[in-house]
Amino acid sequence: MSMEEQGSSSAGGDDGIERMMKQLGLRDEDMDDVVFEAEDPPPEEATRWMIIARFACLGDWEKVTEGGPWAFRGNLVLMAPYDEFSKPSSIKLNHIDIWIQIHDLHIGYAPMVKALASKVGEFKISESNSFGFEGNFYRVKVRLDVRKPLKSVVSMSSNQWRLTNVYGESQTSERYKTWNTLKDISSSSSLPWLCLGDFNEVLRADEHQGVGTRSLNQMQGFRDTVDLCNLIDLGYKGHF
Repeated sequence: MSMEEQGSSSAGGDDGIERMMKQLGLRDEDMDDVVFEAEDPPPEEATRWMIIARFACLGDWEKVTEGGPWAFRGNLVLMAPYDEFSKPSSIKLNHIDIWIQIHDLHIGYAPMVKALASKVGEFKISESNSFGFEGNFYRVKVRLDVRKPLKSVVSMSSNQWRLTNVYGESQTSERYKTWNTLKDISSSSSLPWLCLGDFNEVLRADEHQGVGTRSLNQMQGFRDTVDLCNLIDLGYKGHF
């Protein structure tokens, strides 16, 4: 390369830095600790500015990394941990955590919140229905891949569901084993779930037909299991 070409290339690089500083509102003294790698610049359409930040305490780090998403002058800010030794350009900035809302979901479909959110992105956490907010919706945090198209609507349709045929422990002192088994099955999957069979227990005293009365503690154990597993009593007709 001739001296003239080298001078032209250097001038072009300086112009690019000046444009970046003007775009970000930076001054010369703000660039004192900035190191520019000597390598061929990427195509203009693929250029992304990267800023390395150091936090004085864990609380500040958590506030910034978990309090987003953040934007700068209308552009989405992507974040990733940095170990201070890796080459900055090797850091992959492809994901962002955002909050989404799932509206008008019947309480019977509450176990499907995770599955629905997973259709949008990687499920992170979920808040209880409308706690602290107005409206009928679930608030869920998901991790999105910014390289993929954004989904605004997802379908609940699915050909998969679960069926569990239950026969409750006949001895009341052992009935808790049935409830524990149902709780374990409930937490093992988010697919729609149907439980049927003979639970050897009733939810309410008026469901019992026969000699003697039902123990309130035994019925409460059944009710607690139904609530915890997000099951709905479909009712019945006739005598079984």
